[in-house]
Amino acid sequence: MDAIAERRLELRSDDHTIEVTVKLGRPVPAGNDCWKCEYEIDFGDATRTMAMHGGDALQALQLSMATLDMELEHGREESRRSSLPP
Repeated sequence: MDAIAERRLELRSDDHTIEVTVKLGRPVPAGNDCWKCEYEIDFGDATRTMAMHGGDALQALQLSMATLDMELEHGREESRRSSLPP
């Protein structure tokens, strides 16, 4: 992935904080009038890499950014659940 942006974040819940690194890739042609934009989230103990597809480069980029937001929220919730006592 050719990263065009990177950011370090802290995902916080009521009693837990984890540091994550997010990378957003450059949109690239994916054939048949389709573009893809990869993104990566490093949660420290796990890394998730995905790509969103769009009809053009801007749509692929926008979809990746919107999906990143949902992925980070999901990661925050998963982190919170795993820190709860059994």
